[in-house]
Amino acid sequence: MRIKISKVARGIAPGDVANSAVRNILTDLSITMRGKFTEDDMIETMEYFDYRCPYTGKDLRDMLLRGDYSEMATDHIVPQNRQYCGLNVPGNLVIVDKKANQAKKDKTVEDFLLHDQTVLAGVPQAEREARLEKIKNFQKDKQYDPDAIRAVVSPILAKIYGDVGAMLQQKANQIATGLGLSKSFAIRKQQKTGNTELVFLPDQKAVQDYILSHQCALIDLEYMDSNHNRHFQWEAKNFTSKSKLRGNVTSRPWWRTKDEDGLVKVTVSIPQD
Repeated sequence: MRIKISKVARGIAPGDVANSAVRNILTDLSITMRGKFTEDDMIETMEYFDYRCPYTGKDLRDMLLRGDYSEMATDHIVPQNRQYCGLNVPGNLVIVDKKANQAKKDKTVEDFLLHDQTVLAGVPQAEREARLEKIKNFQKDKQYDPDAIRAVVSPILAKIYGDVGAMLQQKANQIATGLGLSKSFAIRKQQKTGNTELVFLPDQKAVQDYILSHQCALIDLEYMDSNHNRHFQWEAKNFTSKSKLRGNVTSRPWWRTKDEDGLVKVTVSIPQD
């Protein structure tokens, strides 16, 4: 018989703490750039979309008049995470159908609108593209440029995320050492979960295109023991258009020994000019 262990017993993973830090930074950045998002901002946003869900087209007016918010949710058009860097500002926050919010999760708005086959099943492609175009125009009207924000902020947040996770693990090891305990529990955990994170910055396609044209990329290896961290340039001279980027990375010698070495995160990125 298998017994499910509660979240309380499992505790909070370093990655969850790091993600919270990232969201807090994005929230503070939002306030610094535009001030706090207000009720007037939301009313203007809903008026722009004629009080309909920007994703599904569902009319939300009756629910608003009844004061029934149970079937609605606030969504970031650009996800609020270290990869996409969505902010809490006009141009990125919208009121949507709750089911659409649950289906979109951390997908990009392009991926969700153009490819979703759950809440958008049966919606013609032309209608999907029209809704996406209206959202893009909305962002332009609000002077919200997600690509410009992401280009600057994402590399910074990726480093913060790694630093927070490494710091928490390092502190746990220091405490364990102070108590006379072995820090091997951290390595055993890594061997069991196999949760080495693989990140491409700014995204996988951009990195692949860069490697095809320049035959190189930057690689950062982050270990549980931060003294072993490495930063180097990957010379990918045999990489072709038929090569699989993820497969190439995971075939490296340092990836094959990731469990026993305690490799926590691998970041493959484009060199910054």
